[in-house]
Amino acid sequence: MKALTETQPHPTWRDLVLGVTTGLLVGLLVSLSPVLVVVAVVALLIATVIGIARDMHRSRSMFLAGALVGTGALFLYGVINTIAACSVTDDFCGNANVWPLAVLALATLGGGVVGAVVVAGRDRG
Repeated sequence: MKALTETQPHPTWRDLVLGVTTGLLVGLLVSLSPVLVVVAVVALLIATVIGIARDMHRSRSMFLAGALVGTGALFLYGVINTIAACSVTDDFCGNANVWPLAVLALATLGGGVVGAVVVAGRDRG
């Protein structure tokens, strides 16, 4: 198999920032259709893992990792905001359950950070 590093453009911070911005926009869609966003996040995670595992287009992999970081950061903000707003109520906003969103936020954010580190590490080595 021919070395892919010769033909691939190097991932840049621009790819990561563009991905984070896209991820923030994907995260904002959660108010419109939560189910669609969860499917989109799972698809982003799978695409990132496949891209990294197969050493595909590194610039695209960095973009996908950035999208996961942006989406995860927005979800984490939602968790923190919910906890802050509901902790002062007697019944925690009707016993709101923030754990599913917290798990999704940490998995998405963590997956994006790990993906970006792996892609950046492969580009150096």
